[in-house]
Amino acid sequence: MQPLKDIRVLAVTGFLAGPFASMNFARLGAEVIKVELPGKGDPVRGNGPFIGTEGKHPQQQTPEDISTRFVKPNHGVNCLTLNLKHPRGRHMFLDLAVISYVML
Repeated sequence: MQPLKDIRVLAVTGFLAGPFASMNFARLGAEVIKVELPGKGDPVRGNGPFIGTEGKHPQQQTPEDISTRFVKPNHGVNCLTLNLKHPRGRHMFLDLAVISYVML
């Protein structure tokens, strides 16, 4: 059962509470779009442990390794990088906000 299947959530969050809320919206069927800043994106992406083709490690071994602390709370969430300092990025963000029901 997905009671929020027709709901779009725009998330501009980081660390604990925001990603946890996003994860719960996604679990209930909402389309969650997480906006990340250019560069590293969500700072949690850099926190170990990491998982990759070589298994699980406390440190990132290859650029393809993914932070398990990022993956778990962002499961089912669509991530998008937007530069909100650039007019085009701001415009795209506002377009997303207009078509979203919830903003975190």
